[in-house]
Amino acid sequence: MLIWLLALAARGAAGASSCSANGALVAGACRCKDGWRGPDCGALDLVDGGRPLWPPASRFGAASSWGASVVAHDGAHWIFVSEMAAGCGLATWRSNSMVVAARSGDGPLGPYAAAEMMIPGTAKSPWILLHIGGYRVEAKRTCGGGVTTPERRRLAGRGARRRPRDAAPVSREGRPAAAGEPGAPPREKRPNLGTRVLVADGPRGPWNATTLACAEGHENCDFANPAMAIDPDTGEALAAYKIIHGPFRGRAIAFARAPSWRGPFAPASRDRWNKAPGIPCGSHQYFACEDPFLWRAPDGVYHVLFHHSDGRTREDLGGHAWSDDGGATWTLSETNAYGNNFTTFDGARHTFKRPQRPQLHVAADGTPLALVLGVAGDSVAGPGSCRPPSSSPGCDRSWTLGVPTSALAGRRADADDEADAPRAAPRGPAAPEPRRKTSFEERHDW
Repeated sequence: MLIWLLALAARGAAGASSCSANGALVAGACRCKDGWRGPDCGALDLVDGGRPLWPPASRFGAASSWGASVVAHDGAHWIFVSEMAAGCGLATWRSNSMVVAARSGDGPLGPYAAAEMMIPGTAKSPWILLHIGGYRVEAKRTCGGGVTTPERRRLAGRGARRRPRDAAPVSREGRPAAAGEPGAPPREKRPNLGTRVLVADGPRGPWNATTLACAEGHENCDFANPAMAIDPDTGEALAAYKIIHGPFRGRAIAFARAPSWRGPFAPASRDRWNKAPGIPCGSHQYFACEDPFLWRAPDGVYHVLFHHSDGRTREDLGGHAWSDDGGATWTLSETNAYGNNFTTFDGARHTFKRPQRPQLHVAADGTPLALVLGVAGDSVAGPGSCRPPSSSPGCDRSWTLGVPTSALAGRRADADDEADAPRAAPRGPAAPEPRRKTSFEERHDW
């Protein structure tokens, strides 16, 4: 199953309680691990050289995409990306989003030239496990050029308010039909509503749909924007997901645990679903949070990366939190995990109104190598042109960006140096050389 890709191979002991669990205190200051920076090691150490991952170069500007997962498998990298079908823009995400996959032999940032397959059409979010979105299947709208036509945009803007065909009947006064009124359905016990996902034995499939089970007494574990991490020793699963929380109906992140990735899932805290989220947000800095990416480090600490709206600046930025007690309690990093300014490989400086859907490509030793984002509202295309929601014209054209960390850049340099080094002709078997420490080990005296 592809779920094993979420579990890191190395083992270790938990116990980090400072420096965002991404470093150690040395002489009163945090010394960060590879891939992290900042006074509390809560920011990804991103470097210039970001690349458009999708659409590929041959179709860039003719299609729109909205985030992706990058996974390593059998010496190659696969990208699972959410693309809008029929050349439409982000405004049609609910109706036209499809998940396509492509392969690259050149590293996590590609290039990825062409889609090798399309995941079944009900898939909405390309997170491994692949999540089947909770939206009804609609006919694919036809657009072109990666943007949505004005008429289609109006339909998309009204789409969230339209009643699906299978919605509960309403009375003449517009309220839900009560028991005994004409058209009211018979009263019956609501079944447990679990999260639907797609699973496979490898990136090429075949993909099979299944439903994650809910624990006894918990009727609804249908997660929105889910992510999952698995303990490689016990097989226990921790899930992160978006909820609507608090008096202002803000977005927050909650967590659930299960003995395996199949479930049954129960809230990670003692409270009922959605009552006390692990990351409540609602503060001035973390005003609204969603799109979690969850992983378990080799030392047993769980980390979550998410997109949040800064209530002070109205900017979309990245947040980071960690838990060293299995997901029961979470601590927010003081610094933002990433910002909204990125320099791509061609030297262009981009400021995005909407850098969202964060995913990390994490090495087996727990080092973050690349950040993957769905981006819209590019300053290069027109400053200030994007004003949410996504149905507005300036936010409609979107693409998927990959940004390397310093750790990935360092590994590339080491590989280039090794490839360029002169090699003597072999003269028979030689004694094995002592293992040389990596730069990470030398920096941290490992």
